[in-house]
Amino acid sequence: MPYTSAFMQELMRFRAVVPIALPHKTNEDSELNGYFIPKSTTVGPNIWAVHNDPDYWDEPEKFKPQRFIDADGEFIKSNHVIPFSLGPRTCLGKQLAQMEIFIYLVSMIQQFEFLPDPNSDKLPEIDDGINGLAFLPYPFCLSAKAL
Repeated sequence: MPYTSAFMQELMRFRAVVPIALPHKTNEDSELNGYFIPKSTTVGPNIWAVHNDPDYWDEPEKFKPQRFIDADGEFIKSNHVIPFSLGPRTCLGKQLAQMEIFIYLVSMIQQFEFLPDPNSDKLPEIDDGINGLAFLPYPFCLSAKAL
């Protein structure tokens, strides 16, 4: 299911649930892009900036799962999509969360057709929501019709 994997990866890139990772402290004096960062400085990795860097991503403001599909239709895993952070302090539940999201999404798509609720207003745009420590979409209603 390469397109499902590409869809999930693009969703995590496009709309990071936590745009600024948990704070960390530097282990030693460092220099980054000409800036001196002393040992024990609290830093907050900017995941949103990594996921939206126009020097790396073609049209980062657009939702395009096909960016992770190669010419043979296979899924391309990107090391630049880091919703769980990276390195030795990456989220311990990363593999479990990715597996659960995949299984849940595929199971739901196999069993239901999702449609906008006919009794509610239009669906919000994917980039509409409340930004803070986490991104929260505006409330909306769907109906699920069993297949």
